[in-house]
Amino acid sequence: MDLVPEHRSVLGVDIAGSAGVPEDAMTQSRQFMERALRESLTRAGIPDDELLAWADRGDGALVTVPATRVGALLDAAHHVNGLTIAHNRLHRPVRVRLSVELGPVTAGDSLSRTRVDASRLLDADAFKALFTRCAAEATDDRATTALIIPDRVLNLVFEGHHTTHVHRGDFAPLPITVKEYSGNAWVRIPGFDATTLTNLRSPQPQEHGRVINTINGNVTNAVQAHTINGGITFGGRW
Repeated sequence: MDLVPEHRSVLGVDIAGSAGVPEDAMTQSRQFMERALRESLTRAGIPDDELLAWADRGDGALVTVPATRVGALLDAAHHVNGLTIAHNRLHRPVRVRLSVELGPVTAGDSLSRTRVDASRLLDADAFKALFTRCAAEATDDRATTALIIPDRVLNLVFEGHHTTHVHRGDFAPLPITVKEYSGNAWVRIPGFDATTLTNLRSPQPQEHGRVINTINGNVTNAVQAHTINGGITFGGRW
């Protein structure tokens, strides 16, 4: 009989838009990201001896800490945002996606479901698309980072006072499906409030103005190419 693994908090980090970036530039971005991540964890009050595992993700990392630090991971994401903004003012800009997940993690098992789910959250197409739309809207330091968390993390963290910099009202709901992971997630993108994020969540349908069609004279074999929202006036014979 095996014991149930202890619950852990997992922070996932990924540099967005890395495809096509020259390797030397990508190496510099990865080095910055590791420094910023370590400093952010320290600022959030997580000591080095509580970094239980640090797994490379290619263009990011999965960091495992005690379950009690789940709120601190949300604050760490806040600090990553500030450090990335400062970096971007002097160097090649980077944008960062982050996730926080909570659940059982087997020591030494990189394929623990909780770690896999942290990666799934980062890779969700709906999350990537929303971040991209926000970046396209931003003309300043907004949309430098984006954080995604599942329902259980949101509910646990904000049922008490477990964060300093991140607040419940910062998050907008985002249904996601990626591989075997499906559920309701919550997204925080600094510079965009929850209402704006909800509006940007999916492309808005194009609105058409009122159309008035006036026909004078004889018409044969006419075709209306679009839905008519308005009046039609016939000035002569049809």
